[in-house]
Amino acid sequence: MLRLWYDKPAGEWVQALRSEIDQAKRSSMNMEEFSRQLNERGISLPRNTEKTISFIYPGQRQTIRGQRLGDEYTKEALVDFFAVKQAGIAVNKYGIESYADLDRATQRLQDEQALLNKEYALLMDQNDQVREILAIMQKGQHSELRGLGIDSSAVSEEQLRGVIKDREGKMALISEKVKNIESERQALKEVGDGLDLSQEIRMEGETKELLL
Repeated sequence: MLRLWYDKPAGEWVQALRSEIDQAKRSSMNMEEFSRQLNERGISLPRNTEKTISFIYPGQRQTIRGQRLGDEYTKEALVDFFAVKQAGIAVNKYGIESYADLDRATQRLQDEQALLNKEYALLMDQNDQVREILAIMQKGQHSELRGLGIDSSAVSEEQLRGVIKDREGKMALISEKVKNIESERQALKEVGDGLDLSQEIRMEGETKELLL
């Protein structure tokens, strides 16, 4: 008699469920995508809480908890798996494989931001000086301008306003660069969290192996 794909003994469908879960994990980036992948395979999650998860395989009435399938199928293990997977993408993006790489990348961004902040402060001081000269010129205090070494006949108010506007544009670009650097520094922090988590999971695995 021909047996349908879902008409399997308990041992077979449980192994098939593990295989489907493994495939869903490989093609997902987070728990939401993972749940959607399983639903598309006909596998339902009757219980999916912060700490526990259970599955129902197609054609079966029995609910089976992740813990019964194995340590890598518990809710905690699944959450850790996707956290490490996401951190891995960030690691690849920045070419970071160790804490030393992370420290160098972080220091580079800090140095770059410090230079930009210094440049921004210099432009701000220069603009303040130009505004003071513009204010003096508007008051017609030509003797004070000559005292500053400025020939009022060679410089117009319009030119000074142009200088101010140009520097303000440069300051806006610097602000945008600083904002991007701050975003990158936050991303690096998340990479660090991923390295911490990867190391913690690896140590837990090694501990389990020693206890077996």
